[in-house]
Amino acid sequence: MKKIFISYRRDDSSGHTGRLLDSLQQRFGKANVFRDLEDLEPGVDFVAALEKALSESDVMLVIIGSGWTSASGPMGRRLEQQDDIVRIEVGTALGRDEVRVIPVLVAQAKMPEAKDLPDELRPLVRRNAIELTDMRWEYDVGRLGDTLAKYVDQASTSRKYGLPGRLPLVAAVVIALTIIAGFWFRPHVNDQTVPPVMDQPNSLVTAEDCGQKFTGEPLSLNFGDVAPADFFGLMGDYVGWNVVVDPDVTDPIDVELRNVPPDCAIETVVNMYHLAYTVSGPNILRISRVDTLVKQGKAKAELAELQKRSR
Repeated sequence: MKKIFISYRRDDSSGHTGRLLDSLQQRFGKANVFRDLEDLEPGVDFVAALEKALSESDVMLVIIGSGWTSASGPMGRRLEQQDDIVRIEVGTALGRDEVRVIPVLVAQAKMPEAKDLPDELRPLVRRNAIELTDMRWEYDVGRLGDTLAKYVDQASTSRKYGLPGRLPLVAAVVIALTIIAGFWFRPHVNDQTVPPVMDQPNSLVTAEDCGQKFTGEPLSLNFGDVAPADFFGLMGDYVGWNVVVDPDVTDPIDVELRNVPPDCAIETVVNMYHLAYTVSGPNILRISRVDTLVKQGKAKAELAELQKRSR
């Protein structure tokens, strides 16, 4: 099996890199993920070791944090130094056609501009990057892993995808995600309750179940026993909404979605589980139990009546 080579700056992204390393080693095996040359024994020739490591690798991940380009040392900006380890690693990999180089952005970093890179690193700016965010870490890393699986032989043909602390690590809840970037969500209500119309937990939902009013790009995934806060939170991330799930919404979500727009997924699952949602503000979605909103509506009406009488 070919390896995954991770290049990074310790003072720029060591925390994110360590976290990513753990996830990739769990999926592809510890021996198959190589984190730069930090594990070299004393006296080993650096260039020879790098050549050997790259000859055994299909992919190099270049971890780019906010200080990757500007990092400086006693002699000035590190990327301008011929002996900078990161410059040598990335430049060598870019010069090898058989190694796919993938920029990985962390800590809200942006891709460097060509003018800020030495000549041999400038091809890096033409490589499509993937961003790992703290908010969607598990999903982002899973998407990266799926990309790597196309270029790296896998010991296993499936992966266990889990939202933090929620999904059981069993094959029944493996989630296969196919996402097209660029979702946007059109609110269907404005401070109104959506009544439940379906009662089919653990059911299949397809694109045919969604009307033309839904505009998000389709996604396919399978959720098993997922906490509502995780499901709706993830959907909210896709469509750019802040989703707040009431504490008493606790029934786990069991649903398979096939080519379903994320806004349709939200409304469909809300209906399936006898829930309701209200929209307030420009991008705030609240998921609640119907009886909770009914009680609050009655209380609000009673309060308004009391205020009216007191005037």
